[in-house]
Amino acid sequence: MLKYVLGFIVVAILVMGFFVTNGLSEIKAMSIGRVDLSTLRDGVYSGSFTKNRWLYSVSVTVKDHKIVDIKLTDDKMKGSDKVNSEQIKRVIDNQSLGVDVVSGATVNSKALLKAIETALKSQPR
Repeated sequence: MLKYVLGFIVVAILVMGFFVTNGLSEIKAMSIGRVDLSTLRDGVYSGSFTKNRWLYSVSVTVKDHKIVDIKLTDDKMKGSDKVNSEQIKRVIDNQSLGVDVVSGATVNSKALLKAIETALKSQPR
């Protein structure tokens, strides 16, 4: 009986490990495109990024060719509030997606940046 319980625990750990790490290297290696803010009209742009367990949806407000606000409208990565806030602040402060990712949170930061990029490449509502 103990053998079955230990076997179940090992399988559960392996499955959880796969789930937690699946997609990490792809997102880490993903490039974030440049967005020319001078071409953007005033408005609110919506976009998202989804890959495995990462899901970010954002709305980005642009006024006078500047990013003035970024709001998370959906975030599957609960518990990443501090990382998300820091990454959003970097984008707004630098008016660019070409910012450093938050140390220790590369994958979450890049997933959020990709959602912002997707939004800025869409049509404003």
